[in-house]
Amino acid sequence: MTGSGTYTTVVTNTHSDNGNFVCFDGIALLVVYEDSSGEEIEYWINEGCDMVSTMSTSGGLTPEEATVEIPFEGSIDLSSVDEARLWTTVQSGGHVGISLEFNEMNTSGIYDSTPYSDLDIDEARSVETYLLAENNRARIIPPLVTDNNGDYLAPSNAILVISYKDGATVTPALSLSASTLNVTVGEEIDVTYTVTSDDSPVEGTLVNLSGCATGSGTTDVNGTVVLEVNASSKGAITAEASKDGYTRAKLTQQAVESSSSGSGSPATVSLEVNLIPAVSLTVSPNSLYFGTVSLGTPSESLPLTLQNNGDTSMKVTAEVDDQEAGPFETGLLLDNSIWSSYSKVIAAESSVTSEAQLALPANYPSTGQFRGSLLFWAEAA
Repeated sequence: MTGSGTYTTVVTNTHSDNGNFVCFDGIALLVVYEDSSGEEIEYWINEGCDMVSTMSTSGGLTPEEATVEIPFEGSIDLSSVDEARLWTTVQSGGHVGISLEFNEMNTSGIYDSTPYSDLDIDEARSVETYLLAENNRARIIPPLVTDNNGDYLAPSNAILVISYKDGATVTPALSLSASTLNVTVGEEIDVTYTVTSDDSPVEGTLVNLSGCATGSGTTDVNGTVVLEVNASSKGAITAEASKDGYTRAKLTQQAVESSSSGSGSPATVSLEVNLIPAVSLTVSPNSLYFGTVSLGTPSESLPLTLQNNGDTSMKVTAEVDDQEAGPFETGLLLDNSIWSSYSKVIAAESSVTSEAQLALPANYPSTGQFRGSLLFWAEAA
């Protein structure tokens, strides 16, 4: 980034298979820059993408099962906060039943297909009233599934922006790491703890252990301290770094039981093997779109390639998973015959191509948009 202007992102699918595809719902460019005359601002950026659905045809999860958790872990000096704004991005939302939580805040109806029908961006929502001093959290909760009236959605990014009052300073945060995260119950081990802030070592930091092991020490000029760890039982060990003028940092270690028995030191032989399944089937493409089909008129035929990746011949049969009153169980044809009669024998490390087509009678009782699934079952021939 060199300044104002037009910036272009190019995405190229380099796969040699014409049936291989990739789909993007959008590309975002996030630019954070420094303005010497600006105010003190913190950016808490959460990237990711969770695909969830409470629709009976594509998941059927409960809202609790499909809830997307967005943590903003760390500390905030609430006395110095001027304002806090939250941005959230939800692809394929557009359902008034989706709700957004931020700590104690709960609101719904905000993912209303803005700016696009398949992309919702809730911009700069004021959340300073609901800020916590530590470990703030947002949650996106899909609507309740009732028959097929739930929703499919893909929450993908969240940004918490905190502006501080004039003259306020942001408390630097400590970062804590350890030379090992696992220790053995009953065995003394020296563990080196390292404390930094903005990648610089912090001298004089107190590191305190609690839980299954105890102990404490103060870091040297290199930001390190060596503590003798002797876990009394199996479980978690919490290491905490603290120093005046800094926000604290915590690290969780685990005390585990010894995996060896008897006396003496065992002689170890490393074992390694590459196993391949006797029966392994892949199908491409993994999605078929028949377009708009008139009742009484068959759709176009779409190819499906079935690849046997195993070391033995296999027999393949088909099964259709359709929604209520869906057309696929009635009219899906494979190689010009109803799907239930489909049967193929595929030799080891070879493939076959079949044709899929949707053909429904003119008096078929349902119209509209439908989704279903085609499952292929493989067994050794």
